[in-house]
Amino acid sequence: MENPSEGFIIIITISSLIITFGAPVLIFYIFYLAKRRKLESVIKLVELGGEVKPEMLAMLESAKGPVSDMRRGLVWLAIGIPLTLALLLQVGASQAVFGTIPILIGVAYLVMMKYGHNESRSESHSV
Repeated sequence: MENPSEGFIIIITISSLIITFGAPVLIFYIFYLAKRRKLESVIKLVELGGEVKPEMLAMLESAKGPVSDMRRGLVWLAIGIPLTLALLLQVGASQAVFGTIPILIGVAYLVMMKYGHNESRSESHSV
């Protein structure tokens, strides 16, 4: 290393790689721990002779429904809008198109929240 800026670049590169690949692993690990704790509480209840109700088993499943779709849609929009703006400002419109992919996924979730569950409710009432 001839000048201090090379060392700074190496530190930034290494830390960005750790964050890029470590953050998703950390997120999945946190979800794993939360689900495991819920499952352990159900197991303890069974060991103590308690009754396992369907509501308790439902807590182990991931959330579904309009609220979940809204949250997912807003998260995708929160990722896509800044990404699109950053790409637009840094490299131009030709590359900023890739930032619209998360935006469109977010819009699809919001449309599903608004219209998709109404269809499933009407089918269950007609049966």
